[in-house]
Amino acid sequence: MVDLETRMEPGGGQYWFQTGGKDVLELYHYNDSVCAQKVRVCLAEKGLDWVPHHVDLMKLENLAPDYLQLNPKGVVPTLVHDGRVVCESTDIIEYLDEHFPRPPLRPGEPAALERVRALIQLQDDTALIAVGLQTMQRYIKRHMERLSEEELAAYAANHPMPERGAIHAHVGRGEDVPQAALDQAAADLENAVATLEAALEEGPWLAGEQYTLAEVTWTPFVHRMTILDMAGFWEDGLRPRTEAWWERIKARPSYAEAMLKFPTFVDITE
Repeated sequence: MVDLETRMEPGGGQYWFQTGGKDVLELYHYNDSVCAQKVRVCLAEKGLDWVPHHVDLMKLENLAPDYLQLNPKGVVPTLVHDGRVVCESTDIIEYLDEHFPRPPLRPGEPAALERVRALIQLQDDTALIAVGLQTMQRYIKRHMERLSEEELAAYAANHPMPERGAIHAHVGRGEDVPQAALDQAAADLENAVATLEAALEEGPWLAGEQYTLAEVTWTPFVHRMTILDMAGFWEDGLRPRTEAWWERIKARPSYAEAMLKFPTFVDITE
């Protein structure tokens, strides 16, 4: 972790501290975090070099005091650029597109830009929670069950987001995510895929002819759905536009660079 020399209070997802490097991009990330993957896809599409700092969520490194100084919520990713700290994945990709505008990942046409924003909002409001619940039951639960009762209690007590800490400790004690919540999560994800299918009526990409931040945002979530055995939401011709779009996504260099180079939950829990 970096040493903090000066720090200002967070505001709007961004704040400042003093570092030694100028114009260096540093990313605090976890290999298989969908939100971190989102930022890595953006960095790869921009062709930007970055300094990685792996924050191992399975070892609770996100709750270390020095990391909490960077990101008070104790989540990943966190971007540091020339002293500025940006803490939310959507804020980060928009920040990157603003400060490194080539190639542009936001359309100039207002209607297309509105579609991009709506699809990003769908991910933030619905897909993040739905994927998180499914991942928790399928993979995170196995890891949390390896912790002692003392470790689980400390995790719940010290997590800066109490509800999240309590849920993780709950599954760590052998409890399942309620089936009704899992069923709703699956339904929400299928509905989201239906929204992608409808968006693709306008062209090869989600906002039309241009690859945008909508693709950056949805690549990790569709990837995670394949890991969670949910590719049936679009495969075998069920949603052919989404199926073809996903093949185009996987063919892009950014997919291999940002997604496939890093281990998955399957690698660490099975």
